[in-house]
Amino acid sequence: MTLFYWRHKILAALKLVPTEAFQGIVEMDETYFLYSEKGRRNITERKQRKRGGKAKHRGISNVQICVLIA
Repeated sequence: MTLFYWRHKILAALKLVPTEAFQGIVEMDETYFLYSEKGRRNITERKQRKRGGKAKHRGISNVQICVLIA
């Protein structure tokens, strides 16, 4: 799913919440996690990782998943 799709999904969900439930400032940010194929056998696209690991590049890449946090 694309970020555009998720943005519209969040905006539609926020319309259903009463506005008096929110007070103060709401901040949003993104964080990145290594793409996990836990449980998949015969991974051929990359070398297997043991106990996590680190990405070679920061930010958006094929080895990381971007997660929106609020």
